[in-house]
Amino acid sequence: MAYSIEQWRKAITKLLELTSEDKLIWQSSDDYEPEASEAIDGSFSAKLKDKMYVVSKVRRRHYLDENDFVWVYRFNLAIFERNLFSGFEAIANSPDISSIAALYEAAESNFAYNKNALGDLLD
Repeated sequence: MAYSIEQWRKAITKLLELTSEDKLIWQSSDDYEPEASEAIDGSFSAKLKDKMYVVSKVRRRHYLDENDFVWVYRFNLAIFERNLFSGFEAIANSPDISSIAALYEAAESNFAYNKNALGDLLD
């Protein structure tokens, strides 16, 4: 059995809600492992209970023919669970849902705010 798109949307909405309430603190992350044809343009992680959520902006090569390709962007949400032996292990990757882009933007903003990115400029 697999989670439905509606269940994924509900979970993403909950992560957005927790982020907006500052109950999730996002950190810059390198926990998402790209495939050979991918590049990561940014990645943020947040921990909640025994799980870690990693939202990433991913560039993937889309080949037009044998030699030529263009980069196609997508956003990914990966979920990891604490493992007693190896730290965290991946347990789920989201389907391609447009609301993950909003979660990525919220995580990026949360990270910048918690790092006081504008602090020296607003004094």
